[in-house]
Amino acid sequence: MGLFRKISLFALCFPLLTSCYSQGSGGNSIDANIPDKLAAYSTHTIEITIKKGSNSSFSKYQLDVPANVTIKEGISKDGNFSFEKQQAKLVWVESPKTDEFTITMIMEVGNATGQVMFEHRYFYIDGESRKEISDGPMHVEFTPGTPRDKTIAETKLIEPAKTNTVASTPTVANTTPTTAITKTEEPKKVNITIPVSKTITPTSTVVPVAAITPTNSSNTTPQSIEIKEYKVQIGSFGAKPSMAKYSNIGKVTIVEEAGVFKILAGSFPTKEEAIKKMEELKTQGHQGFVVLYINGVKAK
Repeated sequence: MGLFRKISLFALCFPLLTSCYSQGSGGNSIDANIPDKLAAYSTHTIEITIKKGSNSSFSKYQLDVPANVTIKEGISKDGNFSFEKQQAKLVWVESPKTDEFTITMIMEVGNATGQVMFEHRYFYIDGESRKEISDGPMHVEFTPGTPRDKTIAETKLIEPAKTNTVASTPTVANTTPTTAITKTEEPKKVNITIPVSKTITPTSTVVPVAAITPTNSSNTTPQSIEIKEYKVQIGSFGAKPSMAKYSNIGKVTIVEEAGVFKILAGSFPTKEEAIKKMEELKTQGHQGFVVLYINGVKAK
């Protein structure tokens, strides 16, 4: 049974200009349901509840995991997810509006053993101060597990090989003609002898060969066409915003996802072009980050 860990407020008081952290407001916390024992080769959904108050500016959640553990994106509440160097991050240009919200991450455990440590933190901007909610390490024990079937997990879609079906030649039934046989019955014991003769006409039966055209059976999996668009997200709102504020920055679209209205600027075939647009928008006072849409759907 997993041990539900509750992380209380970590108090460090320094001004933002010194790049240190100041204490968050009272009652703020982060809770993560990471079990105190994890089996090797297992997969878990981690739920993290963040109580951050009314703050809605820039914020970041960070989870540090040991070797042989991989983190994938779950429910990110419009945050920008990344995982590298055993560190999972979710970054929000504008934090979720609610005082408390829950996110999820998918944790996959590889061939791991022994005692390890997990750590997580939540950073946010409050006025002119950068604040942090943190705690000491969470101790977890890896237990033996059964390796996943890599053959199934790593199966790739392979185009079926073309097969040529050759119709088998029907067997032709050749019947040897029957030689005419004459049977003479013994004369009946009557006054008149009447010979009886039965003649069987030779026959030859040939079964016609059906005209069967060999066919080529080709099952080819159609390749789907992906249309990728890189855009710059510069805002998200609970209600549909006015476009007047964004009239001078070029192409702007509003996308509604799960009741949240997102402001997207531009549409670019490459990430580099989108980053260039993001830097240009910064000079105009619009903070944002690059998102990828594939066939009109936001990529995870």
